[in-house]
Amino acid sequence: DTTPPTLNILQPTGGSTVSKIIEITAEATDESGISKVEFYINNKLAATDNTEPYTYRWNTRSVKDGWHTITVKAYDNAGNTAQASIKIQVSNRK
Repeated sequence: DTTPPTLNILQPTGGSTVSKIIEITAEATDESGISKVEFYINNKLAATDNTEPYTYRWNTRSVKDGWHTITVKAYDNAGNTAQASIKIQVSNRK
């Protein structure tokens, strides 16, 4: 198997404004199965999930208000990888 997984970030949507605690949800599929999905905030590994649904609850108060990048990487059981990224705006101001 040399085909990378199919990967989509389901929520949040790119370009959206978020605050407080949000759930990042990804959908990953592959014929050989998915071994793990990694969630990165601004290129820093934040969480790993190996069971569906692939989710990470992120407290957006851990970063400054402004634009941030969420990247999700999926690994299949054959060692192939796929990556998807979105930019979101964090706004926790009162």
